[in-house]
Amino acid sequence: MSLKRLAAAWQRGGTSLAARVMLDRACDFCWEHYFGVDSAGLIPIETLLSEWHGCHDYFPSSRKPFHSLMALIDVHAGRDVFVDFGAARDVRC
Repeated sequence: MSLKRLAAAWQRGGTSLAARVMLDRACDFCWEHYFGVDSAGLIPIETLLSEWHGCHDYFPSSRKPFHSLMALIDVHAGRDVFVDFGAARDVRC
C-alpha cells in the first residue's frame, strides 16, 4: 500500500479511515494470495500502451467495494456475463 494513500486517508478521516484503508488492503492481499492473483497497485499506462496520450493509469478496485457494488445489481449465474475491462491488456482508450 502506498504511504501517500494512507496519509491522504489519515488527513481526510483520521485514524478511523486510515485503519479501514489498511484493513481493506490487508483483506485484498489475503484474497489475492488465496486465489493466486496479483491485482494490487497502480499500473502506469505507458507500460500497457505504446500510444497512451490522453489515457490514464490503471488502478484496480478493492475487493470490498467491488463486492458491495455487485450485490446491488441483479446478476444471475448462467444467464449473465461479467467482463473486467480493467484486466484487458490490449485496449485502446
